[in-house]
Amino acid sequence: MTEINEKINYKEKQIQSHNNKSDSTKAEYLTTAEGFLKRELDDKGISRTAGNICIALKAWSKIVKPNTYRKMQCSLEYQQYSNRFYKAAEQIRNTQRIGYGEISGKKKKICKSISEGEHFKLLKAAMQNGNEQLISILTVSYYMGIRPIEAPSLEYEDLGKFLIVNVVGAKKNEKGTRGIDRELYLELESNAKYAVIHAIDTLQGLDKKQIAALRKRVCRLSRKIFPGRKSPFGLYVYRHQLASYLRVSKSLSDREKSGVLGHLSLKSFSQYGHFNSAGGLKRNLPIASEETIERVMDDMERTNYMDDLNSIAEISTDVDNEMIDHELPIDSEKSELMQSSQDKSLKKVKRRRHRIELEYTPF
Repeated sequence: MTEINEKINYKEKQIQSHNNKSDSTKAEYLTTAEGFLKRELDDKGISRTAGNICIALKAWSKIVKPNTYRKMQCSLEYQQYSNRFYKAAEQIRNTQRIGYGEISGKKKKICKSISEGEHFKLLKAAMQNGNEQLISILTVSYYMGIRPIEAPSLEYEDLGKFLIVNVVGAKKNEKGTRGIDRELYLELESNAKYAVIHAIDTLQGLDKKQIAALRKRVCRLSRKIFPGRKSPFGLYVYRHQLASYLRVSKSLSDREKSGVLGHLSLKSFSQYGHFNSAGGLKRNLPIASEETIERVMDDMERTNYMDDLNSIAEISTDVDNEMIDHELPIDSEKSELMQSSQDKSLKKVKRRRHRIELEYTPF
């Protein structure tokens, strides 16, 4: 009988060598290890001995995730093995991170609010760094609260007073049961408008790895500027902050709020924002177009599980022509009501794509 404390599916730690590694993996390990040694030892005037490397590695494990630590440990071990320092490689492989073996039930805290001053400190630091992509991702996140992965697909149309931005939903699937594309209207001053346009052009065509790198840069920048914070700012903080503003807005319906965030279901909005975090950022809220709002579902109980069941057992609304003659007669009064409702549906006017109603404007 298996004991409770026994580790199941435990995999022995692999000894790093030249075996089972492609040339690109070898180069990546060596580059990663060299960067660590330069940053943690050389720049601090510490010699590259096996003991110093292990001490620096263990101290570094306190501020990174276990997977990040494991990758760096493998990189350093392989780097020492490549230089034929076999005992140093073995010593690095046996170095355990801080908190090794401990079970933590704490849920990782995610920062969900940011103020105007904090945003501009981040933006100022990005400008001093001179990274155009970093400045651009902060700009579009600030004004639209998009998911970071949606940034490379943004398209815009300048209508003078309004800037129209089309966002391809990152959560959208082929079945149409998750996420929607959305069209947002931004009312901006000239300088802000051109800043958003420049940001969209700069981010156009970036791949997932580049976006992931930008997300990490924002977190590192946040730790540097706000060292006292328990959790650093990430790009998703702008999305949560936008949702907090939407929560307290009384001029918008639930469908309009979901449309701004690109949610297909009204239930998704409950996971974002908080009433107490509504203040802070000074920009105008984006407005979802009517076409976007119409895509949001009114049915609160519709779920992906129900959609999967319906796709397995398709329900047909077609009527066999041979059955029409055998249908029971319908009362004349009911028949007139049905005909009247059909006539009204045919007279509906198709809404224009770029139509804006004043009642939707929260500013």
